[in-house]
Amino acid sequence: ERLRALGDGINIGISWRGGANDRTRKARSIPLAYWKKLFSLSGVNIVNLQYGPHEKEIQDFNQQANNPLHAFEDIDPLTDLDGFTALIASLDLVISIDNSTVHFAGAVGTPVWVILPHTPDWRWMLEREDSPWYPSAKLHRAEKMGFDGLKKQLNVIVKELNDLLDGEDLSNSGLVSGSLSTDMAEEKVPEDSSILTMRTGSDYALLVN
Repeated sequence: ERLRALGDGINIGISWRGGANDRTRKARSIPLAYWKKLFSLSGVNIVNLQYGPHEKEIQDFNQQANNPLHAFEDIDPLTDLDGFTALIASLDLVISIDNSTVHFAGAVGTPVWVILPHTPDWRWMLEREDSPWYPSAKLHRAEKMGFDGLKKQLNVIVKELNDLLDGEDLSNSGLVSGSLSTDMAEEKVPEDSSILTMRTGSDYALLVN
């Protein structure tokens, strides 16, 4: 119901920060301010999937963005796994840097475009755009070290999505036009959230990194 209330268009969830320490966060993360081009696209509703304290960042961003980043404050990714999983399962697409959000999306089968640093975590392997763990994942790898490589891949994603939207035919893209029906969303969400935890890792805390 919440996603339907956002209006027509495809519903996209984003997450931009992750890492267990300062070095990893710097290597993976793309501050929200750099996502403005995504918000300039027409026909999209963008939903916050970022965990942790970020309210001020979203507030500042929304004051300047063409379209707002929608945040459902009562769904906390760190404490409400069922609600967070249901939200991800109801989205048409997730775009995220390498963090736990990616694993949730992959576990429930939501299309997820992952922005990886030049030297990624071992689980993403090398020189491939797909993942053996998550068939719904598409990997966008930075071609060079540093933040510029990440930014370039974000721009590539925006162009790719814009081309799909301009084509007006999303039937072959792995996305659907508009949010998933309630029935479809329910089919994608495991009845027991512990199953999801087992699918994405032996300990959820290991994924919030």
